[in-house]
Amino acid sequence: MEKQRNSLEELKRIAEESGLRNANVPLRDRLASAIQNIRIRNILEIEHPKIEDLTSNLPVKKGKVYAARYDLTQGVDNHKKMVAAGLILRQVLLRNLPNENRDTLIDGGNVNTALATRYYVNKFGLHGIHVMSRYFPDDIIS
Repeated sequence: MEKQRNSLEELKRIAEESGLRNANVPLRDRLASAIQNIRIRNILEIEHPKIEDLTSNLPVKKGKVYAARYDLTQGVDNHKKMVAAGLILRQVLLRNLPNENRDTLIDGGNVNTALATRYYVNKFGLHGIHVMSRYFPDDIIS
């Protein structure tokens, strides 16, 4: 657990060293810089999706078909991993994380966001809550 917390502290330290927690700089600019920082990308495991040419596998008469393969990303095989990473990074830049009084990530939505939340909860040694609609079918809730 301590090693996991240290990686969140390391994320904070890198953001501080890079001037990314400076509230005088617009958040949008800080986020744009942060996601280009290789050390931040490594901690959050923000990967570029693999682009695959599927043209030869499909009955295409003209043009090409490409797929962004999020199912090949490390730890979470969907596009919500980058969303969750971005939200965590945003909170680090806003000085809300890490914080001894905040140790729970809460998410709501479908299974993709639940998997991404669980991944980062485990990675950073936090608690996690995922809220699902009571209208979801029982087989999806279970």
